[in-house]
Amino acid sequence: MSPLRRKLSSARALALLTGVGTAALCNLSVARADDTTTPYPGVTHIRRVTSSQRIHVVKIDLSLKTIRLRATRPPGGKTVPTFASEYGVHVAINGDFGTRTAPWKTSGLAMGDGQVWSNTSDSAHEGWVAFGVDNRALLSSPADIIAAPEDWMREIIGGRPQIVDQGVALDPVPPWSFDGCDPHFCQNEPRSAIGLSQDGKTLILATIDGRYTGAAGMTTKQVGALMVEFGAWRALNIDGGGSTTLVIGSEGGVVNKPSDGCCRVVSNHLGVQIVEPFGDLTGFVRHAAIDNEAEPIAGAVVSLSTGETATTDAEGRYTFTHVAAGDVTVTASAAGYTDATVDRYVAAADTTWGSIAMFEPDEAPDGAPAATGDGGPAPSGDADGGCETTGQSGGSTAAALLLVLLAGRRRPRGLRRRAAPG
Repeated sequence: MSPLRRKLSSARALALLTGVGTAALCNLSVARADDTTTPYPGVTHIRRVTSSQRIHVVKIDLSLKTIRLRATRPPGGKTVPTFASEYGVHVAINGDFGTRTAPWKTSGLAMGDGQVWSNTSDSAHEGWVAFGVDNRALLSSPADIIAAPEDWMREIIGGRPQIVDQGVALDPVPPWSFDGCDPHFCQNEPRSAIGLSQDGKTLILATIDGRYTGAAGMTTKQVGALMVEFGAWRALNIDGGGSTTLVIGSEGGVVNKPSDGCCRVVSNHLGVQIVEPFGDLTGFVRHAAIDNEAEPIAGAVVSLSTGETATTDAEGRYTFTHVAAGDVTVTASAAGYTDATVDRYVAAADTTWGSIAMFEPDEAPDGAPAATGDGGPAPSGDADGGCETTGQSGGSTAAALLLVLLAGRRRPRGLRRRAAPG
C-alpha cells in the first residue's frame, strides 16, 4: 500500500472510531506540516495547505501592551489593504457583512475609534466582538442584545452565525444562527472568522480560501471546528466569499488568495497594530468640577505614581508624554486646596485624559478625595460615552449643592485617542 493510501485508510479508520464524517475528511485531506511564523511580537501566523484547502490562522496575544485593536470608523468602505495603510495596522481582516456600495452599512453593530456607526444596531440577527482599553475583549452571541455599547467599548465588529460556544463547534441553527443554513452557511465557501480564548487573552483570526482549484472552502461548522482546534472558546463567522482577505504587512501584504482577485471594497474591518508600550496623559485641574472652565487652578503640581511631575499652565492644564502604559495614580497639589487624586489606565499609543477637581479645605474638611473624572473638551465627533467620578464623603451642604449644580452640566469624557485642542 502506498504511503498516501495508508494515511487515508488510517484517517478513515479514525473517523469510524471518533464519528468524524468522510465529508469532513475530504475537506481536511492530507496536509503538510503547518507553516508557522511570528511576523510581530505576540502575533503567530499559521499557514495550512492540504490537497483541498488553503487556510490562514493568526493568533494574537492580547495580554501584551504593545498590541492594539482598531476597527473602522464610519463611514467605512475600503479594501482591507487600504484600511491597513490608512489606520497604520500591521495585521488586518475584513469585517462584518455589509453593503457593496455607499452609503456603507454593516449588518450588525459597528464601532471604530470610539465612534458608533449611527446606521447600525445590535439585534438577534448577529453577534459581535468588542475591544476596549487594555485589550479588554468580549464576544457576544446573537441572542444577547445590547441597546448601545458599554462605556469601555471602543472597537466593535459584528458577524453571523456564531460558530463556537464554550469550545464546541456549532451547527447554523437557532439561537446561533437566525438564518439557519442561509445564506450558504452549510455550503463550502471562502470564509473569515474571529474568536476568543476562554480567558479572553488570545484573539484568533482565520481565513479559508475557496472557489478555486485546491481551495474548496468550508461550511461554517467546519470553520468552527478549525477555530476550536486553535483555541477558540467562542467564535463568529464574519463576511466571507470574495470579501475574505487577510493582510500581514511584514509578510508582503495580502497573504491569502481572495476569490475575486484582490481586493473587494468592504464596509468595515478589524486591524492589529503593534505599538510602543507608552502613551500620553493630559487633563485639567479645576476648582470643584472638572468642567468648571471659569476656575482653572494654575501652578498646581501634578505627580504620577511612576515618579514624574508637571505643573499646570494658566488654563489649569498638565501634560505628560511617553508614560509607560498601564495603571497610574495622578495626584494634584496646590496652595489653598486639599490634594486630590485620580486613577487612570494609560493606553499605549493613545492620549489618556485624567482631569481633576480640587476643593478648598472647608469644602472637603476630612481631606477625602474630591470628585474627579477624565473629562476636558472632547474632540469633535469623538466621545467616550460617560464620565467617571468618585464620590465626595462629608462636606458642607453648600458644597454638596455646588456639586449637584455643576454635575448637571458635565460633558462626556474626552477621548484617549487624540488630545483635545487647547
